[in-house]
Amino acid sequence: MRGKTLNKRSLIAILDDEYSFAKLVLETLNEIGFENIVTFETVEHLYRWSNLKDAEIVFVDINLKEANGLTLLPWLKIKAPYARIIMLSGDTRKEVVHEAINLGACSFLSKLDFSKNIRSILNQWKVNYPLV
Repeated sequence: MRGKTLNKRSLIAILDDEYSFAKLVLETLNEIGFENIVTFETVEHLYRWSNLKDAEIVFVDINLKEANGLTLLPWLKIKAPYARIIMLSGDTRKEVVHEAINLGACSFLSKLDFSKNIRSILNQWKVNYPLV
């Protein structure tokens, strides 16, 4: 596992151009106890974010209007080398998941039942929540 132990102040970024899903991710992470979350609707906004190097988790939608989220992985690994990069998609075909992992994502989550899926990942990472 990359990075530091997660806590309520861990910096988290969400890149998803679908507002309603980004809001769901944000609300779910808030319920878990995370307080330091930034959302981005465009790749350009994420590119310009000066705190990316400090992010501990970066959620990236694969199917963005302006780009394929998978193409961002090499850049993200350079700009946020200690971040846990989690790819998000409704497309859970085996080849999509394998490509995400092979390109450096530490996890892949289906957008379906996100709340359950993120808790499963946090359990694997031995994160005790709700965070205090």
